Amino acid sequence: MTRLDTGKTTELFYIWPKQTTMAMHFSGKAFRKPGWVLLSTFGSGTTEWPHQKIFALELKANPRVVNLAHHHTVFGTADFSYFSQPHASTNRDMTILTMETRPLILAVSRFSW
Repeated sequence: MTRLDTGKTTELFYIWPKQTTMAMHFSGKAFRKPGWVLLSTFGSGTTEWPHQKIFALELKANPRVVNLAHHHTVFGTADFSYFSQPHASTNRDMTILTMETRPLILAVSRFSW
């Protein structure tokens, strides 16, 4: 993460644990929960702790990670596209989570902090 006002860079977590691969989407819509983002991660092959999950991540050094959900998105080369990737989003308070995965599943969950 790089702060735009100071240019300071902070590593939040290592995204290639044990030489695995992963991609992710970020949702920064929780405007009433500043300092947090929602991540949806995906990849194939060997998995490690951050793979195939939806979690909240605190935006500071040594961040807290709050695991919210696991998903089992399946895609192959023929149907791999942006729209087949898992996408999660949240409301402004970060108390409602929505996610879409493939096979097409739309889930809505409520949680409290």
